[in-house]
Amino acid sequence: MRTLVLALTLALVGKYFSLSPEFEASKTYVYKYEAELMGGLPEEGLARAGMKVSSKVLIGAVTSDTYLLKLMDPVISEYSGVWPKDPFHTAPKLTSALAAQLLTPIKFEYTNGVVGKVFAPEGVSTTVLNVFRGILNVLQLNIKNTQNVYELQEAGVQGVCKTHYVISEDAKSERIHLIKTKDLNHCQDRVSMDIGIAYAEECVECQQRGKNMRGAAAYNYILKSSSNGALILEATVTELIQLAPFNDRDGAAQMEAKRWILEAVPAIGTQISMRFIKEKFVADDITAVEAAQALLAAIHMVTADRETVKMVESLAFDNKIQQNPMLREAAMLGYGTIIAKFCVVEESCPAELMKPIHELAAKALEKGEMQELVLFVKVMGNAGHPASIKPIIKLLPVLGTGAALPLRVQIDAVLALRNIAKREPRAVQEVAVQIYTDKALHPELRMIACVVLFETRPPLGLVTTIANSVKTEENLQVASFTYSHMKSMTRSTAPDFAAVAAACNVAVKILSPKLGRLSYRFSKVLYIDGYNNHMMVGAAASAFYINDAATIMPKLMVAKVRAYILGTAADVLEVGVRTEGVQEALLKISKAPEEADRITKMRRVLKALSDWKSLTTSKPLASMYVKYFGQEIAFAHIDKALIEQAIALATGPSAQEMGKSALNALLSGTSMHHVKPLLLAEVRRIFPTAVGMPMEVSLYNSAVAAATLEVKATFTPALPETFHVTQLLQTDVQLQAEIKPRSLPKQSKRELCAKTRTFGLKACVELASLNAGYLIAEPAIERLEMEVQVGEKAAKKILRAISLGDKEETEGKPVLLKLQKILVSGQKNRNNSSSSSSSSSSSSSSSSSRSSSSSSSSSRRRSSSSSSSSSSSSSSSSSRSSSRVGNKFINANVAPTNRIRKSSSSSSSSRSNSTSSSSSSQSSSSSSSSSSRHSKAVKSQATANAKVSMSRSSASSFEAIYKQAKFLGDSVDPSVTILIRAVRADQKLQGYQITAYLDRPTYRLQVIGASLNETNNYMICADGVLLSKHKLTTKFSWGLKCQKYDTMVTAETGLVGQRPAARLRVSWNRLPSVLKRYLKRLSLHVPHAADLARLISTRPSNRQLTLTLIAASERTLDIILKSPRRTLCKASMILPIALPIEEIAGMSPFDDNILNKMHYLLSKANAVQCSMERDMVTTFNNRKFKNEMPQSCYQVLAQDCTPELKFMVLLKRDPILQQNIINVKISDIDIDLYLKEREILVKVNGMEIPADKLPYQHPSGSIQIRQKEEGIALFAPSHGLQEVYFAENSWRVQVVDWMRGKTCGLCGKADGEVRQEFHTPNGNLAKSPVSYTHSWVLPAESCRDASECRMKLEPVKLEKEMVVRGQKSNCYSIEPVLRCLPGCYPVKTTPVTIRFHCLPIDSSQSHSEALKDSSDKSVDLTETVVAHLACHCHAHCA
Repeated sequence: MRTLVLALTLALVGKYFSLSPEFEASKTYVYKYEAELMGGLPEEGLARAGMKVSSKVLIGAVTSDTYLLKLMDPVISEYSGVWPKDPFHTAPKLTSALAAQLLTPIKFEYTNGVVGKVFAPEGVSTTVLNVFRGILNVLQLNIKNTQNVYELQEAGVQGVCKTHYVISEDAKSERIHLIKTKDLNHCQDRVSMDIGIAYAEECVECQQRGKNMRGAAAYNYILKSSSNGALILEATVTELIQLAPFNDRDGAAQMEAKRWILEAVPAIGTQISMRFIKEKFVADDITAVEAAQALLAAIHMVTADRETVKMVESLAFDNKIQQNPMLREAAMLGYGTIIAKFCVVEESCPAELMKPIHELAAKALEKGEMQELVLFVKVMGNAGHPASIKPIIKLLPVLGTGAALPLRVQIDAVLALRNIAKREPRAVQEVAVQIYTDKALHPELRMIACVVLFETRPPLGLVTTIANSVKTEENLQVASFTYSHMKSMTRSTAPDFAAVAAACNVAVKILSPKLGRLSYRFSKVLYIDGYNNHMMVGAAASAFYINDAATIMPKLMVAKVRAYILGTAADVLEVGVRTEGVQEALLKISKAPEEADRITKMRRVLKALSDWKSLTTSKPLASMYVKYFGQEIAFAHIDKALIEQAIALATGPSAQEMGKSALNALLSGTSMHHVKPLLLAEVRRIFPTAVGMPMEVSLYNSAVAAATLEVKATFTPALPETFHVTQLLQTDVQLQAEIKPRSLPKQSKRELCAKTRTFGLKACVELASLNAGYLIAEPAIERLEMEVQVGEKAAKKILRAISLGDKEETEGKPVLLKLQKILVSGQKNRNNSSSSSSSSSSSSSSSSSRSSSSSSSSSRRRSSSSSSSSSSSSSSSSSRSSSRVGNKFINANVAPTNRIRKSSSSSSSSRSNSTSSSSSSQSSSSSSSSSSRHSKAVKSQATANAKVSMSRSSASSFEAIYKQAKFLGDSVDPSVTILIRAVRADQKLQGYQITAYLDRPTYRLQVIGASLNETNNYMICADGVLLSKHKLTTKFSWGLKCQKYDTMVTAETGLVGQRPAARLRVSWNRLPSVLKRYLKRLSLHVPHAADLARLISTRPSNRQLTLTLIAASERTLDIILKSPRRTLCKASMILPIALPIEEIAGMSPFDDNILNKMHYLLSKANAVQCSMERDMVTTFNNRKFKNEMPQSCYQVLAQDCTPELKFMVLLKRDPILQQNIINVKISDIDIDLYLKEREILVKVNGMEIPADKLPYQHPSGSIQIRQKEEGIALFAPSHGLQEVYFAENSWRVQVVDWMRGKTCGLCGKADGEVRQEFHTPNGNLAKSPVSYTHSWVLPAESCRDASECRMKLEPVKLEKEMVVRGQKSNCYSIEPVLRCLPGCYPVKTTPVTIRFHCLPIDSSQSHSEALKDSSDKSVDLTETVVAHLACHCHAHCA
């Protein structure tokens, strides 16, 4: 960018003394001044815009260091044309408007070549003063007399920039040449003003890697020495500023989508817009919803200053706004946002701005108003002011007094520290690390602290500290979350997280890689980013989900997108969703009343447990929040009260009236039209130039979206005027909907301008871009439309008729066309001469060749209802392929589940494999004699033609249906039509058409996608046929009329032996060669991908892949992938969930009640199981231990450990028969499962239920008892108990997924925390499995107890004295030990290791006091004592 040239018209000669420029007091120096400012691309022939100022410059001395500068004959010219052909044109109006100011002289200080202060009269505007500054900028010289080449930091109009000097002397001409270059990329206090990037963080690391805007200025001087110093004879300055299109500094885009006048008001960007919204709402001119939308946009677009902050504060605390919850929330969050924006502009952001919020938070905390407290915490989080650290700390445990506050408040308080960390990272690090390392705190709070900690970009030492803490972490949720966070950060390429990535790379080496192999049920962090150093742009996406009980649905999920552009970084969007309690609320039964008999019984049982403590109840709760550029703009909290209000509103009379009105509108037909103008972005950067005039680069982005919806419903039979909702279930409803979304041209502008704000001078180069359609040659595209038509009117929306040719068209000379006709006719003659006994013989030689391999193995064939040939897919279905997996063979032949395959290999006893309706009915009803006759017919046909397959496969049935009508549009009307088109000015069709045809008799669906351009015959077709409940075949084809490429996919379910299986078979005739290239590239990273690439170009008979999945057990899967060249097997692959094999084996994906079955299967698949074989117990968390069961005493196997007490399962060992007895307390019934004479019996509320009366169904329908396998099972999923199974030598208990973490007993908490498995009833961790199992024993109250239990739990004293801390001490057990009741003695014992607390022998504490309440005492030692398992009582026992 060429900027200015100075030419000297007066020169003096004198004696050389100094190189520093000086002006003699008795002289007036006259210079010819010409300055050009040009914008645009520098290449010739392109449009450019600019301005030029020409004038004479007079400089005279006033004092020894003060000079006068005056312009004479100033002329302003402007340029707007094609460079360099068009000339500058004078601007007489602008020149005359500025002449008075330009002719006004100014004063400036000047000493040794350095310009000091500048003095100008009041009448001189900033714009004219900038012109004078540009002239003085040329006079700025820092000359060193002792050095010819040097560097320094020199002040100028652009800031203090790195400047390089080179001085040389021309002795002949007695001239001194000085070259000064300024590196504008390395400036301290770079002068610029950015608008629209308040939320962007400066990315120092990004700027270190590259500059988004580069610039340099070169000054060339010719000096002559004089008696007082050097005299400037001539000076030429050239400044070039280069801006890459994608590297412009962008920031917080301003998004707006409101209506009418409210659309424009927020874009004003001043406090006037805020005042307007407030006044209109107070006057009831706009609704609360409209005010909230306008307020949200205005706050994010307004310029933040003190007056604006006061305006937003008055608006947030306005009485009328406070009365509306939605508007109050938006205004309060906006108050925090405006403070954050103000603090970006004003570095000395006063703490008084946050004082009102701090006071309100303190009052809410004092009154216990948690909802209010959460709102004020979020306001503090938006503001991000360091003054809020102390108020937030008060809400946190350990550091403050917030231990008693709800977990939600504590989590929001920690999250509020994130914006504060941008200004005070170390202070936030101290808080976050203390919360994280405190293992007594809730795991979720600690994981949130981990997120905040890593956002502060911790140093290596702190990251290593966290890694060392994870090494000893007992909570696997926290360990998994932290490890995955560190592991994902090691792959970060973002410049601002480079140091963190390096630190995490070191830290993960400290940790065990096993933490990375934990299942998806454990908390995880996912992070991915990409950064282009050359373009200085990048993006990062992160997601973390937090779980506390290994449930399938996480407790908290957060997703965030971060952008890097123009040397800044910003968190563009963040969404968080809390699902705590949702799964339970949807699947469980309603809470039983407190007075229920079940509750009374369970509480009586729990009283016997030692210090039993229930878990906290997780109320049905859901919440979410949305952050835009780091600012929370909305949040919602759904609790029981809100749900009840919504139900009341939905079932009220007003809702019914609205429903009837909506129904009437549907009957008569209704349409809606909506238009939304969008101001997507307005980002500006203004910076000074060497001529003093500012340059502006701006980006504006806007669009208008429009949509039309037309809906009409038809009811058959017609509904009466007054009807009940149940009548809708008996009525056929046809709904016709048409949607037309349109996007008007989105406009994007870039401007490169020089402007004067005072007088409106603005010379610009404007680059305007519309949507992509406008980049194409005329005619232009007016709008984009999408139409969706469902139902009878779908045919009317078709714009292009589809024609699928029977044969692929031959391209080339007419001779080839004739040859094709000859070959086709010859082929038809051969086909017509085939045997008439075959109902559907081979239609092509390729299909016959593909089936030849299957026909050779006649001993393994099955009889077929018809002698039809097979396509490529038939061979694998008719023959059995065996692959050795482990030490056994897996038969890969899949049989339908509704057919029983006998062990005999005789073909006469095997059933038909046909999938057509006729053949399947014959197979199911045929007698043995008819099967034998059919088998003989098959054998004779095989003798006649060995190439014809004997089994009718799914592919041949598909071909038969497909040949009936290649294009369904010839016989049926379309069911759905979708049009995506561009409306052109010349009305020509441009876009795509998607049509779907459904043929109900054959269960065939065909979808065709084609261009609306009649000359474009490239199409995409998908043709699927449901051959049976177990088989589905689909053909995908594309190319010229869908004939160039095709792929056949067959999916089926069945049995391999007695195990459920599924098979996917893929075959093809031709695929694009580009797919082969991609597979070759993929083979560099994925094994066997090269084999797939070779398959694409193999012979047609080899183009097939078969994938078979076999459920070997409920937790393992066998996988077989077969290709013509090799077979890959993977046996016993462990699954993350259990497969309910028994239920899957008898289920079809197309059953009528499939939804109910799938719901049950999903519940069972995610259920967690506890079991016992003999005496070995496997807990819910898969931890195994031997259960030393006491005689005749019940143990709690599993129970609902919340105050709701939905169920309880007890276990007891019969002392005489040495057999187990299980008791289940659920709903209003007591169920006993026990063994009598090797027969399992059931009692419900004391009444025995004979085996022939099973299954038993509870009147509520939510509990069922039935026989299963070799035992009896109870099912009650809606009560939280999936299954209780009882057999002679084993039992198992399964609880549903939403009960994870809420159970207790011998089976554990089902939370996945194997390191914290042995929780006793009081919540403490037992030292040994024996101590753990005994803690869940229900002790007796006396030796006369009807339960026949003769034991109790009590603390014991260690019999021997111990020396602890140098003193002789008596030690007392912290955990209770199972001992016989008074009057009874043990007949069976077992050792148990427990912990002890010791007191000095001379302690004043009595023996009884020492044994009392010892659970909270410190642990001094661990010893082994004796526990009793069976007792015998004296006759006189009490």
